[in-house]
Amino acid sequence: MDIHLPEEIIMDTLSRLPVQSLLRFKCVSKSWKKLIVEPYFTRKHLNHAKNNQNSQKFLSCRRFLDPEDGVVSYYCSSLSSIQLIESVPKLDCPSDFKPWHVKIYCCFDGLSIMGVSNYNKTDIVFFLWNPFTRESVLLPNPKFPPKRNFVCGMGYDSTTNDYKVLKIGLDGNYDCNVSIELLSLKKGSWNKIDEYSSGIFYMFNGRSCLAFVHGAFHWLGFSKKNFMISFDISNEVYGEIPLSEQMLLRASSLMFDVSVLEDMLCVFSNDIYMWGEFILWQMKDYGVKASWTKLIAIQTTEYISPISEKGEVMLRRIDGESWIVFMTSNGQVGLWPQSCMTMGGFISTESLISPKLLV
Repeated sequence: MDIHLPEEIIMDTLSRLPVQSLLRFKCVSKSWKKLIVEPYFTRKHLNHAKNNQNSQKFLSCRRFLDPEDGVVSYYCSSLSSIQLIESVPKLDCPSDFKPWHVKIYCCFDGLSIMGVSNYNKTDIVFFLWNPFTRESVLLPNPKFPPKRNFVCGMGYDSTTNDYKVLKIGLDGNYDCNVSIELLSLKKGSWNKIDEYSSGIFYMFNGRSCLAFVHGAFHWLGFSKKNFMISFDISNEVYGEIPLSEQMLLRASSLMFDVSVLEDMLCVFSNDIYMWGEFILWQMKDYGVKASWTKLIAIQTTEYISPISEKGEVMLRRIDGESWIVFMTSNGQVGLWPQSCMTMGGFISTESLISPKLLV
């Protein structure tokens, strides 16, 4: 006897499954295939995945490619094991482009911004990539050629149902000569953004992406006073987030950065030379200076950075020349060989969102 379940029960059940299972289930029937690619379903699936620790994966690429085949090998694993995933299909680069160096610049909603360098040249092309569906699409070229150092961030504008990418280019890790531009995936074009204010030094440590929370990107700025700069992607307006007095006491070391944990802004101090300590503060109430709370303090002589966005905080520590240690705030988790890593690596949430439908 056939059993017919209500459509809403089928949808709710499927929306809780891993991406790889759903990709296989597209072959079950035409109705399931249609359902799994619908924007409403992919958003529902993403919302479940964001609250499921098993859907949080650590993502990293091999740095160098064979210029002749342009195939990217990457690592994608749970937070407690290492698994080498098979190579991504050859990237759709321009005909005269020979890819040889790749880097992931940021991740958001299961999507990644991947920069690929041309062999023996300085130009870079950017791809929007979903490592879970293994789809990628070439992004428009920025108005400003990437400087020697630049940082990117990606976020979702709920007012326009659009993903946007902010790119800040600068001549060094700490610089006041910057170029800023914003990419709207829906419009398919970059727009120049005026600087927040002249004479401000922007601080990036070379390993981070722009922190996105509450509809805005965040990074640190230093002038006569030290503060956090915010940029709202809906109305393209700057703002300031105050730092706590404890942070300002350590600001002269310039070993600061911003991250997001549990959808809350965080600032971490990584001064291993002056203080010999890693400290992570979290802003419990967005925009309220008094809500900054010291979350973690670790005595260390190694560089540490937080990487988790859900559940227990995970930290990455460089250990000697050949290994990277991943640990929770309560103890060590495991070792990854640095040969598996780019400078960084990201926590990414499993997602069905297709890059090809966004650009």
